[in-house]
Amino acid sequence: MKKISLLIAFSLFSLSFCFAAVPDWVHSYGVNNPYRGDGYLTGFGVASQGEKNSQSAAKDQAMADLGKKIKVEVHSELVSQQSEVDGEFRSALSSITRSTMNLSISGVEFHVYEDRDNSYVLAYIARSVLLKQFRDNSQKLWSRILSNHKEAKMLIDNTRSGQALEKLYRASLSFFELYEQYSLYNTISSVGSDSIFVQLMGVESLSDLQSMESEIEHLKERLEKSRCSSLNEGIQKLAVILQMQGVDGDNLQILPLTYESTSFSSPFGRYAGERLKAAFSGESPANTEKLIVQGQYWAEGDDLRLILIVKDPEGIKRGRAEVLIPKKDTMGRSYKPQNFNEAMTAMREFAEGALVEGGINLDVWTNKGNSDDSLVFTEGETLQLYFRVNQPAFLQITYKLATGENVLLERMFYIGIDKVNRAVALPYEFEVQPPFGVEQLLVTAYSTEPPTPQTRTASIGGENYEVFGSVKEVVAKARGLGKKKKSGRPRVGEAMLTLTTMEN
Repeated sequence: MKKISLLIAFSLFSLSFCFAAVPDWVHSYGVNNPYRGDGYLTGFGVASQGEKNSQSAAKDQAMADLGKKIKVEVHSELVSQQSEVDGEFRSALSSITRSTMNLSISGVEFHVYEDRDNSYVLAYIARSVLLKQFRDNSQKLWSRILSNHKEAKMLIDNTRSGQALEKLYRASLSFFELYEQYSLYNTISSVGSDSIFVQLMGVESLSDLQSMESEIEHLKERLEKSRCSSLNEGIQKLAVILQMQGVDGDNLQILPLTYESTSFSSPFGRYAGERLKAAFSGESPANTEKLIVQGQYWAEGDDLRLILIVKDPEGIKRGRAEVLIPKKDTMGRSYKPQNFNEAMTAMREFAEGALVEGGINLDVWTNKGNSDDSLVFTEGETLQLYFRVNQPAFLQITYKLATGENVLLERMFYIGIDKVNRAVALPYEFEVQPPFGVEQLLVTAYSTEPPTPQTRTASIGGENYEVFGSVKEVVAKARGLGKKKKSGRPRVGEAMLTLTTMEN
C-alpha cells in the first residue's frame, strides 16, 4: 500500500510540475505573453508533431501571424489618414501598402515549446528594431534613387537614352519600395510624424520626395517619345519600356519584325528580332506564362518606327512599345523585303474576288506556324506543309517562288473522311535554297475532282514543272465554280500562306 501511495504521489507531483512548466502563451495561443506592451509585436504558431519539421512549420505560422498584425496596423492607420487628408500622395501610399503580400522582416526572436502532440512558437520583435530596419531601408532606397537619377541625366547628355531609361525605371521601382517603408515606419512609430521620417533621409519634407518622383516620371515620358540615335539604343529602349509594363525574362517568343502592314519580313526584321531576344535574355520568374512579342517597322522619311505588341496565348494584349531609329542605321541589312512589289501584286490578285463562303473550311500552316507568326526560313532549313479541312476534299497546291513562277505542286492531293478536321502533312518536305525573298503558298480545296488547271511547262533549275502565268490563273477556275448558281455545285475553299526566305 505504501508503495502504491508513493507512486500515486510521485505521479501527481510530476503532472503538477509538467503543468506548471507549460508557458501561459501556449495556453492562451499567444495572447498572454511577456511582450504584450506597446514596445513589441508578436505572432503565434502551432503545428502537429505528426507533421514533418513541425517546429519549422510552427515558426512559419508565427512569422505569418506577426506580419499580418503589422499589415493590419498599416491598413488601419492609412484608412484613418485618408479620412482626414484626401490627397493623391496618401491615396498612392494606401494602394501600394494594401497590395503588398510579402513582408520581409529580420531580427525576429522566438520562444519554442513542445509536448507529445504539438510544437508551439511565439515570435516577437521590438518596435525599435523594426523602426531601425525601415529607416535603414529607406535611406538605402533614397540613395539609390538619387544615384540612378544622376546617372540617367549623364546618359541623356551622352545621347544614350536607352540606358538612361533603364536607370529611371529602376528609380521608379525604388520609389514604390520607399513609400512602402514610409507606411510601415509611420505605423509602427509611436510618434507618427512625416517630418521625422523624411529628415532621417536628409530631405526637408515629403514634397521633396514627390518633386523628385515627378521629375523622374517626366524624364521617362520624354525619353519614351524621343528619337533614338541608333538601332542599339532603340532595342534597349523597347526592352525597358516593356519591362515597365511587366514584360520581362526569357519566357518570351519574339518573332522577326515584319514590314509595315504585311506579313513579310527582311534581313533587318530578322536581325532586330534576334537583338530583342538578346535584350530580354535572362531567367524568367517561376510559373511565368509564355508571351508572344510581335513587331512591325514602318518607313517614315529618314527614320524607321519599330512597334512591338505583346500578347498572351489567348491573344490578350499585355504590353506595347515603340521607338524611332535612323533608317541609315540598319546594320547594313535591307529593311525592305526582297521582291516586295511582286509579292504585293500576288496578294492583291488573290484578294480580288476571294471566296468567303465557298463551303469548305481550309487551314494551311508550316512547321513554324502560319502567316500570323511572321514566318522566316533561312537557307538549309526544312519547310514542312500541313493542311486541315472540315470535309473530304481534293487540294490543288501551288507554290509561288521568290522569282515569280507559280509552280503547281499537287493537282489533287486528296484528304479523305478519316482525316477530316485533323492535321495532314504533305508527304514530302522542302529545303530552303536561293533565290530568297517573299514566297507564297496558294491552296484551293474542292469537294469533287478539280477542273484541269491551265498551266504550261517551264524549266526551273534544270527540271520541268507545271506553272501558272499569274495568281489570277491559279484561282480562276475555283472562283468560276463558286459563282455558278445551279444546285449541287461543288464546294470550294481557298487559303494563302506567306513566308520569307533568306540566307543565313
